[in-house]
Amino acid sequence: MTMHYGKQTLVKIVGGELSVRQGGIGPAQDTTTLTKSFRDIARRTGHLEAAFASWIAVWHRSEAKVFKASGIPRWDRLKPGYERWKRIHYPGEPILRREHDLVDSLTSRTRHSIIEIRPRTMRLGTKLFYSNILQVRSPKMTARPHVVVMQDAFNELSRITLAEIMRAPELKGGRRR
Repeated sequence: MTMHYGKQTLVKIVGGELSVRQGGIGPAQDTTTLTKSFRDIARRTGHLEAAFASWIAVWHRSEAKVFKASGIPRWDRLKPGYERWKRIHYPGEPILRREHDLVDSLTSRTRHSIIEIRPRTMRLGTKLFYSNILQVRSPKMTARPHVVVMQDAFNELSRITLAEIMRAPELKGGRRR
């Protein structure tokens, strides 16, 4: 994801890393202005709480897509014995759903959700102890792969972060490329 701000400033997020490039100094810019611009960007990258708060809804939508599709990539079928038992005790419920605590905790705010926001980091997940067990293959259970951020969600997260970092009045009007 790349955004241009004015003729000189290019901001990019590549693989989770923020890259800012400032072009040559034109007649309207001097080194003091450039130094101030970079300090402002550095200050805003140290306080991403507002961007992270916006990320939560994006992440919840992304997780909902994963559960709706029964995994991306698709989760393996249930083992035959467990599939029979589940069909009797929880008819019509898809993989990884019985009481809905897991899916609810990963797709909305519940008492089981982990949502921790700090100035430069955030943690999203579930407090349910069995979530880690579900990712490990055992003789009785097929493993379910770790949940990953899908590309469309990553692009939206990048856009939100860049908009927050570049929100200074002199940098408004950035355009996406």
